[in-house]
Amino acid sequence: MQKTKLGITISGLAAAIYLTCLFGGYIPAIILTGYVLMVEENEWLRRNAVKAIVLMMIFSVFIYGINLIPNVINCFEDMVRAFGVSVEERLITGIFAAVVDVVDILRTIVFLILGLKSLKMRTIIVPSAENIINKIM
Repeated sequence: MQKTKLGITISGLAAAIYLTCLFGGYIPAIILTGYVLMVEENEWLRRNAVKAIVLMMIFSVFIYGINLIPNVINCFEDMVRAFGVSVEERLITGIFAAVVDVVDILRTIVFLILGLKSLKMRTIIVPSAENIINKIM
């Protein structure tokens, strides 16, 4: 097993990055990825570190995009309420909240699978992320 300069296995560090993306958020994930890009030389590890950040960003953009629609509807409703008209939009915001929950569950599943697969130095191909990674690296 190849080891990093920290003394842990390459697969272990890749799994840690994926799980950090899932449980730790952007700052710890970016710090770990920055370390990998600056210090480590293993190409598989470098690609997986970047893949983790790219996937995090894709999921975030998707969730924020979905949440934008109910926010616009709420803004419109607030403006209409200012003129004394009552409007109910709970069905629409409920549907979008459910879609966001589904995307969040999908994000959790994807990062868990990637974290577990990386322990065996394997990965899954995510075409949208792979296209971005190929442009970056």
